Amino acid sequence: MPFNTQEIIEQIKEKLNERANDIGGRPDWTAIIKKVFVQLGHEHGYKVSTSLAPEHRAQLELEDGHMPVWGEWLYDLVWYTSVIDKYANRDIERTTSIPLVMECEWAASLNDIALDFDKLLVANADLRVMVCGGYKNFPAEPVIEQCNRAVQTYEQGHIGDKFLVCIVPEEGVPQCTEIVRR
Repeated sequence: MPFNTQEIIEQIKEKLNERANDIGGRPDWTAIIKKVFVQLGHEHGYKVSTSLAPEHRAQLELEDGHMPVWGEWLYDLVWYTSVIDKYANRDIERTTSIPLVMECEWAASLNDIALDFDKLLVANADLRVMVCGGYKNFPAEPVIEQCNRAVQTYEQGHIGDKFLVCIVPEEGVPQCTEIVRR
């Protein structure tokens, strides 16, 4: 299944902007953000795994009844494809690709965001997305600079690795910045 990274990035930005007024408060952010990514993943034909905590389960169900396939797996949210292999008279699901991984961190701490972002460095995915909060006394620039430095200096990174850092403010439109390994 072809993965058009630039198209996906534009759709993420568009969907986050559409939901900006719905976010309205930190307790709801995770469920709203995850629903955006669950919907996009299903629209593109991917299976999605993310936390199915009871408080989020109802919010993550889509209008067509789609739900994430199973709970959180390695990252806060993962899009994947798989096949069923027959082995020893059993059906075994085998992952065939991970086009997108996403981490969320709402703490107003560069250390906390950097810790979650570092998980994305080791992901073998076409697009790695960091979603974090933007707060009045916590400017976005240091977050973007830290993430860019991490991408450019990660020793096992590859030229062309793509990241998207989305900073969701308490009020207003999310700021999404693309970072590409050079």
